[in-house]
Amino acid sequence: MLSRQSAHALDPKAIKAKFPLEDATVPVTVASSRAQAAPLPLGAQQLPTPPSQPWARKRRDHGDDSSDEEDKERVALVLHPGTARLGSPDEEFFQKVRTIRQTIVKLGNKVQELEKQQVTILATPLPEEGMKQELQNLRDEIKQLGREIRLQLKAIEPQKEEADENYNSINTRMR
Repeated sequence: MLSRQSAHALDPKAIKAKFPLEDATVPVTVASSRAQAAPLPLGAQQLPTPPSQPWARKRRDHGDDSSDEEDKERVALVLHPGTARLGSPDEEFFQKVRTIRQTIVKLGNKVQELEKQQVTILATPLPEEGMKQELQNLRDEIKQLGREIRLQLKAIEPQKEEADENYNSINTRMR
């Protein structure tokens, strides 16, 4: 069970009050030289070493951190809104595929509607001119949707040079 003092140290409100963040910047201390991040901005505070690392606390309390100071880097993680939505480069391709599928579904619905209207017109002994006009408008919409689908499919098709270079690429084969 956590002691009252350590439970208070883990309280997010206490942390926010003690370390206010400006411009969504989160200061972090990294002990390895492999970390790749931006340096702390001017005026940003460095987080203290958590009490869960007794070796670091011991060095901090005894002032024996001169040799380890070289290994530590002061970095800040900067959070930008909307960066989580930027997926892989294939995300744009998959979005185009979703759009094409939606257009195909819309085309299928228009074709079913056209069939119903044709049956209605054929069942009517003397069809009205308005019914024929609606039928013609529906045919034009279907032709337009077909053209859109063809253009969208051409847009996602890999270029000849690209296909030759990366024949074994899974992305090229997928397209």
